[in-house]
Amino acid sequence: MSEFVKAFKLRNPDQAERQCFKALKGIKSLLEYSNYS
Repeated sequence: MSEFVKAFKLRNPDQAERQCFKALKGIKSLLEYSNYS
């Protein structure tokens, strides 16, 4: 997984940063939602 991320970042760093950030935010909100319910 990390190898793929490294290759992706080398090719397109800005886009990769945004995608990773969006994914992390999504996971975080999912965890918070499951904690509340």
